[in-house]
Amino acid sequence: MTKHLRHPATLIAAAALFVALGGGAVAYAGGLISGSHIKNHSIPAKKLTKAAIKSLHGQPGGTIISWNANASASPSFAQVGKALGDTIRAECGISSGDVTLTVDITTSDGSWGIDYSYMNTDNGTSDDHVNSINVPAGTVTGLFTVDSVEADSGGNHSDHQLDFVQLKPASGSMIWHETASTNTNSCHFSMQTVPEKVTFVAGASRKWTKLNPNASGLLATP
Repeated sequence: MTKHLRHPATLIAAAALFVALGGGAVAYAGGLISGSHIKNHSIPAKKLTKAAIKSLHGQPGGTIISWNANASASPSFAQVGKALGDTIRAECGISSGDVTLTVDITTSDGSWGIDYSYMNTDNGTSDDHVNSINVPAGTVTGLFTVDSVEADSGGNHSDHQLDFVQLKPASGSMIWHETASTNTNSCHFSMQTVPEKVTFVAGASRKWTKLNPNASGLLATP
């Protein structure tokens, strides 16, 4: 084999590969080493870079939360979960035969910056829209209603889905699914969250100073 390894650069490359493989494989000059040439589980973690080890762990883990409740004539808010610096609470009420799911939020510093899309089917009528919300710290205080889902009496069902890209108080993505039903006099809420890093490319962000609910209860920007 040595007659094929006369060039100093080839010798160095072969020696480096031999060391990286823990001495458990042979370098083949003039060609690529395929997976079949490497003994299974023969490359120790200490031979990999920190970046390579981190990449093997995949993306940050997400969380799925599911909440169900029977409608009550005297509902109270229950904490559904916490994610991305947000605390989500929900209640399921019934009045005059109508069932309403209300979802409220508080944030760790009172700020909330999101881009979102919003789809709903309320009692057989569908609608959707997109928008952005960007409010400074200290704005969202106490419980603030993000959305309200109402199913009319007489066996109706309403569904809402919201897809968020959240920038603050912590960055990540969220998907909410909300239902209210007078078929079962119950409510359902599920949420999937994934923490993600935000990369700012260029330009200054827009600023909003008001925080008002629109007709459907979702936060609106001026």
